[in-house]
Amino acid sequence: MKFFGAPLVLLAVPALGLGQAPVDRLEFQGGSLDDQVFARSAAGLKPGHALTGPEFQAALEAIRATDRFRTVEGGAGVVRLDPWPRTTGILVRGDAPSSLRRGLFPGLRRGDRVGALRLEAQRAQAQERLVAAGFPAAKVAASRAEGDARLVLDIAAGTPNLIRGVEVVGKVGPFTPQSLIRETQVVPGKTLWNRDLEIECLRRLRKKLVGAKRFEGRVDLDWDTGGVLRITVDVGPKVLLKSDGAGLGWTTSLKDLVPLTRADRYTPDLLDEGERRLVRLFRSRGHLDPQVTYTRQITRTGPEGPEEVVVTYHLAPGPVSRLGAYTFEGNQAVGEKELRKAADVGGFLGAKARPELMDAAENHIQALYESRGFTEAKVRRSVVLRDGKADLVFRIREGRQRLVAWARLDLPAGGFGDPWGLGSGLALLFADKPVFTSAADGTRVYRSDRPGMEGCLATLAQTEVEGRLRVTLTFSRPIPLLKADFFRAYTDVRQQHLVALGVLRPTVRSEVVEEGANCGILFEVPDQPMEKVDRVVVRGAGRTRAKAILREINLKPGDPLDQDKLGRAQGRLGGLGAFQRVEVSTLAEGQEAGPPSPWKAGDLLFRTEERSPWVVTNSLGYDRTQGYYLGMGVQRLNVGGMGRTLDFNARAGDGFLHNPTLRDLFPTGRYTRSLDSISLGYTDPWFEAGALGQALPDRTSFRTEGAYIQEQRYIYQVRRRRVLSSLRWALPSRVAVEAGYRFERVEVAASIDNISSADLAKIAKYPDRAIISSPYLQLVRDTRDNPFDPTSGVYSLARFEAASQFFLTSKNSSFIKLDLRNQWTWPVGYKAQAGVVAFGVRVGLAVPTAKTAEDLPLSERFFAGGSGTMRGVEPDFLGPLDRIPLFSADGSAQMTPGPGGIPIRATEQIPLGGQALFIANLEYRFPMLGQTLWGEVFVDTGQVYQKPGRTYSVDSDGNRTRLPLRTALGLGIIVKLGIPLKLEYAADVDRILGRPRSEGDRSTQLRNVTISAGFQF
Repeated sequence: MKFFGAPLVLLAVPALGLGQAPVDRLEFQGGSLDDQVFARSAAGLKPGHALTGPEFQAALEAIRATDRFRTVEGGAGVVRLDPWPRTTGILVRGDAPSSLRRGLFPGLRRGDRVGALRLEAQRAQAQERLVAAGFPAAKVAASRAEGDARLVLDIAAGTPNLIRGVEVVGKVGPFTPQSLIRETQVVPGKTLWNRDLEIECLRRLRKKLVGAKRFEGRVDLDWDTGGVLRITVDVGPKVLLKSDGAGLGWTTSLKDLVPLTRADRYTPDLLDEGERRLVRLFRSRGHLDPQVTYTRQITRTGPEGPEEVVVTYHLAPGPVSRLGAYTFEGNQAVGEKELRKAADVGGFLGAKARPELMDAAENHIQALYESRGFTEAKVRRSVVLRDGKADLVFRIREGRQRLVAWARLDLPAGGFGDPWGLGSGLALLFADKPVFTSAADGTRVYRSDRPGMEGCLATLAQTEVEGRLRVTLTFSRPIPLLKADFFRAYTDVRQQHLVALGVLRPTVRSEVVEEGANCGILFEVPDQPMEKVDRVVVRGAGRTRAKAILREINLKPGDPLDQDKLGRAQGRLGGLGAFQRVEVSTLAEGQEAGPPSPWKAGDLLFRTEERSPWVVTNSLGYDRTQGYYLGMGVQRLNVGGMGRTLDFNARAGDGFLHNPTLRDLFPTGRYTRSLDSISLGYTDPWFEAGALGQALPDRTSFRTEGAYIQEQRYIYQVRRRRVLSSLRWALPSRVAVEAGYRFERVEVAASIDNISSADLAKIAKYPDRAIISSPYLQLVRDTRDNPFDPTSGVYSLARFEAASQFFLTSKNSSFIKLDLRNQWTWPVGYKAQAGVVAFGVRVGLAVPTAKTAEDLPLSERFFAGGSGTMRGVEPDFLGPLDRIPLFSADGSAQMTPGPGGIPIRATEQIPLGGQALFIANLEYRFPMLGQTLWGEVFVDTGQVYQKPGRTYSVDSDGNRTRLPLRTALGLGIIVKLGIPLKLEYAADVDRILGRPRSEGDRSTQLRNVTISAGFQF
């Protein structure tokens, strides 16, 4: 936990009360309930402890440090509070330019309670900004009016550093002085000289020189008090970068490796850095002994010196070597088979002999020996080149194997109040997560959870020896001494336990004790002070309630001063959404000078800066399965000062906008697809609802939302009016639980003129109107390293819904539904340098429970096809299909020529969705151009089934159609600019192999490239 300290200006401590009798309670007078809660927290009165006179005065000073009160006075256990009023107006006057005035006081807002410290900080900050902007004599004064409710800020800007003229001297080469002055964008008589301007002018001029290939050019700026800006230029020669010998490949440019174009100033070291980068590049490609040199040759000279220089890099990378055979020397305790297996990190044998891969092989062998207790083992490699192969020779000095028979922890008397907890860390010497098995006669027994350690037990016991407490862990059989486990046990005792008990700078001495063939581990903890929380001072909380802040901090007087807990408190307070900055320090910091301070290490100061409560966002997106959309969101943060959030979101697609131009720019196929919505939501990060709130885990959040959703899916439209409420909490092992209730009114109708809604309802067997009232439970476990672009980890989701007539679901619409998803991601090669493999599976099952229901409501069925599911099929067209008759514009039946030219009824193929779903996706993503452009190959397989257990579908005419698994192979391009953007195309395996396909498979095959963002299955 890092403390951020700042000096605290102590007010003079009055003599009142220094000789008063101790008080064991404080009575607060004045101020609101929040004022009194903050004051009580700052006072730090502990139960059963009476404040002496000096302690009472220190409590008053701590209350003043909250910066909430004009005056804080007291005596005889009574504290009188006079809070600052809320700001009703802010008057800024003076001669500061309007362009600067707007941003001078960002921390002052109407409605806030601005204390003296905050006002002074804003005044000083504004003065510093004016000085930095070019007003060296600027002065800012702050005062109050109208009963201190109105802030008055007087600005005397003083004489500015005005640039009155610009001169260019030196060797300007092909440029004119006027062109260089224009490049700086300095306007004499208007522009002010300051440090930011200097940096920007140098950047612009350097960019101009680089654009003309004057890489060796130099520019200096000097401004005098007379107002003249002097630009001293030496443009230098034109520099041409060339290379001879081996090429770099089409993906690599010489100018990208030689940092002449990116450097702020030229130095000869830049050419040397280019040489080093080229060497590293060749080695990363498997060239073990590349030779790179450069020469600088003057090719043209003029009156002012060299005018053109050619820098040539001579590249001799040598042959590409691939990893060949492994040879081991000096190994006795570990066999060659095990060593070879350890050295083969991820199966890269035969890959290019890159340094990082050879390092990884060496490190794995070292780790193997250390895992056997060979703590002194040394592994060194050499490379033997032969016929394009790099044979690795590992020379091993094993040393002595060390086995641990016992571990001991020596503690002061009392064991810091937690001897068993401190001693439990010793079990990390033989287990990743020690399993407690039994406790009897003052002992505790653990077993290991590691493979190969089955049957190994460890017994923890306590004894007193010469006034000290000894906690000893004895193993049922000696175990290897591992450096990593030794460090884990040491860290657990020192950081996890002693720090948690309030020892700010814990001291733990360690020693390995040799005992014959085995050894023991000794940790000795000397007596050292345990600090406690004395008081919690919160500054800067004008709108946020005391209850919301203090429950996030969750520290009370008398608690151990645990720095890890302080860090978590800071993180939770920052995550409340009410503050843009949260800093934690102690009141004792910054008091090295001046009078003696009354503060201790346990006097905590949380300095907060509240953010604007309004957040407005805009978005634009496109997906072929849902069309384009324009989005807008408005959030009101910290509602009621409790960290709650009220949000409004609108997503306008073609269903709302009906814009032909955007529809043509962002096509969705033959028929328009669109997803439009309007929602209003409310989130409470701490759900407290009487007895139910007490029964739920801590930090259970509550979310409720009302939404109107309009979805255009092929030829029909779904309208939903939804109310959704949920509770969410976290479990260990990165599991999130969500329990909620969904109430939804659904209307389904045909969305194109030549189709009858009645025909659609009859063929698809769905009610045109339905009420869905459904509780649900959802579990999510996410161990991915990046949710948007994962390279490792697992994502699992399980969701169960039960829409029953008991909950007022329509009698023809009740169902139960289970949706299971799992995605595994593995890196390929060292740190995913060779790509990522991902495998995902989704299984869905939904069954109608009403006797009157022919099928699920259309909005509750499983659909698949398109990005994110089955990428070789048109969106939603995987699974059961049927045909619906079409009508002409006048309402008559639409006819089309049939066999023999005989007119037949025209129909349109439609997807029906199903009650069961199986999808599996396997893909390999690999870098093509750095980390920005990637390629992918994938295979998708799956099917949507009309009913569970049925491998065929039945259409409205009673015809059966087999539904075997469909499999598609595909390729894609991934552009990683923030969230990955994917362009993909896939085709059925049967189509690729020329096998016969059904009419349904042919008519629903993917016709265009799909565009999507992120990775989700």
